[in-house]
Amino acid sequence: MSDKHEHFVIPLKYYVFTLIALLILTVITVAVAQVDLGWLNIYVAMFVAMIKATFVIFFFMGVRWDESFNKIALFGCLLFVLIFFVIVIADVSTRGGVYSSESEMFDIQSPVRPIGEGGHHGDSSYHGESDSHKSSSSSH
Repeated sequence: MSDKHEHFVIPLKYYVFTLIALLILTVITVAVAQVDLGWLNIYVAMFVAMIKATFVIFFFMGVRWDESFNKIALFGCLLFVLIFFVIVIADVSTRGGVYSSESEMFDIQSPVRPIGEGGHHGDSSYHGESDSHKSSSSSH
């Protein structure tokens, strides 16, 4: 019985091609980060990152020339990651309605206030110590 398994050596041109493609895509990533696309920024950045990951996986790691089972396993993992992202994005995108309806259903008076609602940031009457703290420290 012979366990002779030849290892495929990836030609140098694929490494050079991958390097050039990753450098160009990195420049594109930096350029896109400098432009305000609003809500599209994250999607464009993730798309460019997926293209870079594809180059690394298929050419640098050699999955392009690997066995079919490994390609199927990789595709299955990526599919589950995609499902995870879709579920998370769907959850996060619907939270605005959930929070507004909860505030209408329950009368919750939280002691925590956002900075813009009476916080000391930007409030000219705030000088670092509260009145109760001043009076208790002066009585010592």
